[in-house]
Amino acid sequence: MGAVEDARLRGIDLGVWAEFDAVTWTSYPLLFRMLHDAAVAAVLWDRFLSSSQRAVIAEGLGVGEEQARSLTALLAGLRELGKLSRSAYVHFDLFL
Repeated sequence: MGAVEDARLRGIDLGVWAEFDAVTWTSYPLLFRMLHDAAVAAVLWDRFLSSSQRAVIAEGLGVGEEQARSLTALLAGLRELGKLSRSAYVHFDLFL
């Protein structure tokens, strides 16, 4: 039995995770979800916002456009931190 198996209870990773599939009993780590959401926000910024939309957002944030892009990506990733709260897991009897 390796370190990964030792850290599990009935096959569920007890580390911080963002998603859980009850059928396969697999989890997706919170950090990976945060990085994924941040990357998606950056791609959306680059591909779908017009230059005028970017300018309006940057002006509203009081920063340059590159900083606004970075801040938008950061905030998109940080929104997943709500999954650290106990209430995010109340539908899983295992944690109550």
